[in-house]
Amino acid sequence: MDANSDRDRQSGHHAQAIPIHQQSLEIARLIGDRFSEGTALGNLGVAAIELKEYQAAIDYSQQHRAIAQEIGDRAGVTRATENLAIAYERLELDGRS
Repeated sequence: MDANSDRDRQSGHHAQAIPIHQQSLEIARLIGDRFSEGTALGNLGVAAIELKEYQAAIDYSQQHRAIAQEIGDRAGVTRATENLAIAYERLELDGRS
């Protein structure tokens, strides 16, 4: 499931990847898989950045970072923090336009 959505996201089909990431998120929450939940939130954050939906990207990335911190996923914390920085920067730049 994630392999298909990652391929869509990487090829510029961010909008097509979002429902798949949302489904992954729902499944991860249903089965209590916090790592996969964080990954799905991170993927949603990246897709939102690419679609210029910066507030959504911030929300997803904050949730991703909180889960990554909770489970001790240092790489996830780093990715989420980087995505937050990108989203905040682009949100600020859009506000100046």
